[in-house]
Amino acid sequence: MKTWLSIIALASCLLVSTSEARGAPPVADLLHELVEAELPAGWGVVDLRPPARLRVSSDSSLALELSGPIRAGKTSAVLLVSRGDRIVARHVFSVDLAPLRSVLVARRPLEKGETVRPGDLELVERPVLDGIELPAEIFTGVRVLRPLAAREVVARGALAQPPPVAGGTTVRVVVAVGSVEIATSGVLTRPTRLGDLALVRTERKVLRGRLVGPTLFVVEGDR
Repeated sequence: MKTWLSIIALASCLLVSTSEARGAPPVADLLHELVEAELPAGWGVVDLRPPARLRVSSDSSLALELSGPIRAGKTSAVLLVSRGDRIVARHVFSVDLAPLRSVLVARRPLEKGETVRPGDLELVERPVLDGIELPAEIFTGVRVLRPLAAREVVARGALAQPPPVAGGTTVRVVVAVGSVEIATSGVLTRPTRLGDLALVRTERKVLRGRLVGPTLFVVEGDR
């Protein structure tokens, strides 16, 4: 079942095809804006594939339909083109949706074999299904394994792994239970790479969680 999202009147726009119409924005950009304008907060468009041919005159209206509930991954959308009370065209296209996440992005072009310098990477909120959600500074000094364009999201495997944090390192332990956070300290039981699951020994017990920073360990859920 399709859900109506919006009806948008175009006062002056002539889109002849998915390539370009002089003076008009690219079709993909327009559809991107239409979809994102109606998504819930915290969601965005990863990618979309416009209809092969789209004609919209200055007296046309557009209506957008998405199939099913909003969820991560691929979904179908239908663009309805109307003139007055009559629908004159239906165009089906595919959209990839994802929640917004703070992931590593290259601030400049990085070539394979380069060494990451301070300021080369930063955390940016993007709609992605996968990415590196770790502080940029921990990758300073590591080798670039595949080329990255400026503003490109850093995929897993694009950079060499930073060295593991040594066993016996004292870390801040944060236990998140619902909206409540309890903080204490503990010691890593073994060498662990950032982002990996780990065991930390506190004064009372051993906790299982994830090492999210050089000295930050997070446990989620009831413990």
